[in-house]
Amino acid sequence: MRILIAVHQFFPEFASGTETVAYNLAKMLQKNGHTVCILTTRLRGSKAQYTELDPTFASYEDGYEGLRLLRLPVAILNAQSYQSLEFSPSLMGILAPWLKDNFDVLHVLHPMRMASVIAAALHARIPYLLTLTDFYLLCPNVNLLNEQRQLCQGPKGGHECANACAALIDLQSALDRFAIAQRILQGAFVCVAPSQSLANHFEQAMPGLSIQVLGHGVDLLTLISHRHMSSAGQSQDTRISAGSEELAKKTLHLGFVGSLVNIKGLHILLKALSLISSSELILEVVGPHGDDVIYRQDLESQFSSDQRVRYLGQLSPKAVFTAMAQWDLLCVPSLVPESFSLVTHEAQALGVPVLCSDQGAVADLVDRHGCGRKVPIGNVQAWRFALEAILEDRAQLVSWQQSIGLPLRIEEEAFFYESWYWQACNSQPNGENIIR
Repeated sequence: MRILIAVHQFFPEFASGTETVAYNLAKMLQKNGHTVCILTTRLRGSKAQYTELDPTFASYEDGYEGLRLLRLPVAILNAQSYQSLEFSPSLMGILAPWLKDNFDVLHVLHPMRMASVIAAALHARIPYLLTLTDFYLLCPNVNLLNEQRQLCQGPKGGHECANACAALIDLQSALDRFAIAQRILQGAFVCVAPSQSLANHFEQAMPGLSIQVLGHGVDLLTLISHRHMSSAGQSQDTRISAGSEELAKKTLHLGFVGSLVNIKGLHILLKALSLISSSELILEVVGPHGDDVIYRQDLESQFSSDQRVRYLGQLSPKAVFTAMAQWDLLCVPSLVPESFSLVTHEAQALGVPVLCSDQGAVADLVDRHGCGRKVPIGNVQAWRFALEAILEDRAQLVSWQQSIGLPLRIEEEAFFYESWYWQACNSQPNGENIIR
C-alpha cells in the first residue's frame, strides 16, 4: 500500500511527541512492507539542505533515518496557516493530481498547515484518516488556553474563541474555522484520538461526532532492554521490588521530559523544588528549549541556582530511555490537559510511576491504574507537599510501580491503522471540499 503521512513539522527541525508518533508509525509501516512518505513543512532549513523535487511544486525532498520526506516551504502556504484552516486553491490544484497518482491513502497526524493537503485529498477522492494529537481543531490557540492563559471549556461553535481570544481571532473567522474543522473531522474515513479524555473534548464540542480511541504505541522491545539495566548494573526489576526501607536510604530521582515551554509547567516543578530543603532528591530535565527567550533565561537561572537540578538537554530517544531507567518518578506538571503523553507511557514501560497535573489523559491514566498521584494543576504548594510526602513515605512508589499496566506496542498500533487503511481504500471518501 502507498501511504502518505501528513504532519505539521518533523525531525530534525522539531522533536516532540507528535513527531515521535509519526516517526514510530512510519517506520513500523515501512517494516511491514508498505511504501511510506511523510509530507511536512520546511520552517528553518536552507535550500542547500534539500533536493528540489519540482520547481512548480516549490517542494523539497530529503530523508530521515530511511524515511522519505517531502517538505513544503511555509512561504507557499496560506499566510495564516498556523492558526487558520483556510487552504490555497493553487496549492490544492497541484497536490490533488499528485496525490491521486502516487498514494492510496492519506493519514493526517496533525492538520496544522495541512488544510490544502486535506482539501486536495477530498478533491482527488483519496480517503484520509485523521489522528487527533492535541486540541488544534477546536482551538486556534492549540492548547485550550485563552488570552488570560486560563483553561477554556471549549469553542462553543467558535463564539468562545472570539470572546476569549479576541486578539487572536475575530468572530467570523472563528465561526468559519469551527465549520471547516467540523468538515475535516466528518470527511475522515476514521477519526482517532489517543485517549478518551481527548475524545470527550471533541465529542462535547461537536455532538454526533464519532471518534475511535487508540493509544500511541511505544517501542517496548527497546524499552525492555533499558528496563533491565541501570548505570550501576542493578536490574530495574530489583529496583521495582525494593522495599520501603531500601528506598528510604536512597536519593529520590525525579525526571522531566518535554519541550521547555511555559505550558509544560517545568517552572512550577522547579519552584516547588526550591521550597524543599531536602538534599535527598535530584531532578533531571530532558528536552529542547522553546522560542521564548525570557522563559528560557528564567529556567536557566533556576537550573543554576539549584545544584539538585541537572539539565541534560535534548537527547536521542534511546538516550532518553537510558535516563528514564534510573528515575524513581516522572513529573508531568503541564498547565494544559495532556492529550496523551507518549513519554508517560514510555516511563510506565520502564516501571516508572508518574506525578502529574490533575487534568487530561495522564490524570485519567492515574485514576484508572493507580500508577501515581495527581496534583492540582499549576499549584506550586501542592507540588511541594506531594514531593515532601513521597520523601517521607517511599512505600508509595512501590505501590504505584506495582500498579503500572503494560502500554500498547507500536506493532499493535500499526496493526489497527493498517486495518483502517485497507477498509478506507475499499470505500468511497465520505467528505466534501472543506471550503464551501
